[in-house]
Amino acid sequence: MGQGRRRGLDPDTSGDGEVSVSFFVWTRDVDESGYFDDLDAVYEQGEQMLAGFLPGIEESPLAGHLIEAEVTEADGDEFVKLKKWALDGRVLTAGVIQHDTDLPVMVVVALEEPGLRAHVSAPSLRSAPARSRAGGGRRGSVGAAHGPDLG
Repeated sequence: MGQGRRRGLDPDTSGDGEVSVSFFVWTRDVDESGYFDDLDAVYEQGEQMLAGFLPGIEESPLAGHLIEAEVTEADGDEFVKLKKWALDGRVLTAGVIQHDTDLPVMVVVALEEPGLRAHVSAPSLRSAPARSRAGGGRRGSVGAAHGPDLG
């Protein structure tokens, strides 16, 4: 099986000058077959990486400004697992996501203004149905295509 690695950063701006930024703190590429032999094990590995990353947010200087936000049904459809906060009119989301069944599983962190979600999605990602998993939804298209390799 492939190894997880750190990936990239993707800023995005709208015509109104608003900015949305997402970055991947961990990525696990598909196996040589183009899929995962054990998708649930890869999701579990992503969830473990997310759990290890969350204290960096929750214990950061931002912690005093973060208000835990409600996870919506749409969030559950996009993410395998996530945590979400409100921050000065923006939404900070950290979660495990897979854009499509033959694409990597990633731990992504995104800071976005409400209503910008359409600007965050990368047009190069295909929109195909993703697999469902017990206790989690399907993976949708939030974040962006892979950025430059950072590690």
